[in-house]
Amino acid sequence: MELTSARLEYLDSQYTLVILDHVRVHSDVTPDSLAKRFVKIHNFAKVTCAPEQMGIFHARLDINKGSLTTPKLKEEKSDTESDPYERIGNVGTLKL
Repeated sequence: MELTSARLEYLDSQYTLVILDHVRVHSDVTPDSLAKRFVKIHNFAKVTCAPEQMGIFHARLDINKGSLTTPKLKEEKSDTESDPYERIGNVGTLKL
C-alpha cells in the first residue's frame, strides 16, 4: 500500500496506525501531516519512507515488530563493476 497525502487529508482526527503489510510513504507526505494524523504506530511489517519522514515514525512507534527502511537510490555502475574479475583479489592467469 502507498500512503499518500490524499489519503491523509480525509482523516479528520488522530488515529493509531497499525501496519500489517508493506507500506510505502509517498514523498509528498510531510512529517507534520503524519504527526497530526497518527498518535501511535504499531509496525508488524515493513515501512519504506524518506529519512525526514522516518523521524516521526520513530517518535510515534509503540510496537515495532517490523522494519523501517529508506528507498534505495539507483547508483551508476563504476568501472570495477563492469568487469567481475577486477573485484576478485587473488586471481591469476596462466597462458599455455
